Amino acid sequence: MDSELSDKYYDQISKDIQSVEDYRQLNDAGPIDRRIRRLNDANLSNGRKTEILQQERRGHLDLFLKEKALSDYDTYNKQIDNYYSWQWVHLLTNDSPLTNNIMNLNQTLLSPEKDKNVLIELRKFKYYNLLYDLIKKNMEEDTDKNQFADNGTYDILIQGLDQNYLKPPKSVDELQKLRKELGSKLQPSTNRNKNNPKNFYEALDSLVGTFQAKRMIKDYILDENDISILKNDEYFDHRIELLDDKNKKILLNLRNKIVEVYEKKIC
Repeated sequence: MDSELSDKYYDQISKDIQSVEDYRQLNDAGPIDRRIRRLNDANLSNGRKTEILQQERRGHLDLFLKEKALSDYDTYNKQIDNYYSWQWVHLLTNDSPLTNNIMNLNQTLLSPEKDKNVLIELRKFKYYNLLYDLIKKNMEEDTDKNQFADNGTYDILIQGLDQNYLKPPKSVDELQKLRKELGSKLQPSTNRNKNNPKNFYEALDSLVGTFQAKRMIKDYILDENDISILKNDEYFDHRIELLDDKNKKILLNLRNKIVEVYEKKIC
């Protein structure tokens, strides 16, 4: 490439660096970098140097990365609050994508008031307190004695709590006492469909599955417009199979009341 063509090629790259919208175009070994490497300083004139062009590329890339890091920080902060308010505890766990994203934030790209460690601690606080609340709520509603046994679902979940992040007066020891107390009052379970979890995440899946099933089925009952579906025992029973007897009874009663009200209206 002769000097005139090299200068034009150089100038075009410089313009492209300023106008690029996808920061990945500016990455090392990316399209812009590869174009710069095709240039030879010996064919450039009037102070044009490939190193200057590389500095422009890296400088513009840094601006993109800083903007992205600041935006990501705000996004992760909002996700923590949303997942907590929506009670999506499984999306706040210590190995969730959100946790990994927070850990991968580059503090050097963030402004001083946006501290990565604040997000790390906030996520843990929200996670452990939400997990505590869900365990307690589900234990108080559960009638399956097997779930209360030592090394059963609730025992494993409680062991996964971190007392350092629980808001007083929440206590791991007190929750364990409640587990044993509630379990001792229950009759031996007749539910043979559930297996004991092998680890914390299997126990969490069971907790989340039951919690979401109750909420989704309740919403389904309240929102269902086709009364023939609500009256279909086989169709409906399939959706409550995972629930314990107490919650099955609650949801069945809710369904029956809605059907009863509907039928009175059309009489």
